Amino acid sequence: MPSTAQPKADNVALTRDVNSLKDERESLRTLLLNLTEEKKANPEENFDYLNENKEACLSFCEAQKEKEESEAANPDAPTSQSTNNPAADDIKEPRTPAV
Repeated sequence: MPSTAQPKADNVALTRDVNSLKDERESLRTLLLNLTEEKKANPEENFDYLNENKEACLSFCEAQKEKEESEAANPDAPTSQSTNNPAADDIKEPRTPAV
């Protein structure tokens, strides 16, 4: 009499895979629905706000490149290892009393 343990194990593994694929399909459908709604809400395709983010990112990259080039040109100069971020001092967790 052949054993049914292996087919049952395969069936369990396949069931997990199918459920995972169903979850992924549902996530993709939700994403598509959200993107479709955004497209309908913005028929002019006015995505100027993305350029602002792009410009900020590019300016950061340029500044980082200049910093790395200056460090490479002068390897004997001490580099700042400071992690003091004064802007972060103003940030507090929600429902946290002000100090």
